[in-house]
Amino acid sequence: MFEYLNSSQTARAIQIALVAVAAMLITSAQFRVLAGPPSRVRYAVAWLVGSVVLGALGAYLDTMVGLTAIGDRVLNFVGAAVHVLVGLAVGHWWTRRPSWPTYSRLVAWISLFVIQVMIAMAALSLR
Repeated sequence: MFEYLNSSQTARAIQIALVAVAAMLITSAQFRVLAGPPSRVRYAVAWLVGSVVLGALGAYLDTMVGLTAIGDRVLNFVGAAVHVLVGLAVGHWWTRRPSWPTYSRLVAWISLFVIQVMIAMAALSLR
């Protein structure tokens, strides 16, 4: 698939994939937290796992393009930690709204996913 794309198109495809993966990961984590009684421990575990997964993905992609400095790797993990924290915080706010329990499962998932896509796009634009 990528053999027909120039470097700019390949970079754009990778960015779109990163946004999709980040949004799905944080949306899934939010629903895992909501599966039980929401607590700080559940949010902390979701934040830690999400930060490690997104940070490792960013570090791997940097390695693929030749960025191997420790500072780049640290920045990936710090950026991922902030991104997941903001995503979980906004998701927490969204799920505490009075209308949340009236949403069907599909509408609830789509609404959180769209919010996470917007946050991921904002985080990617800051990078």
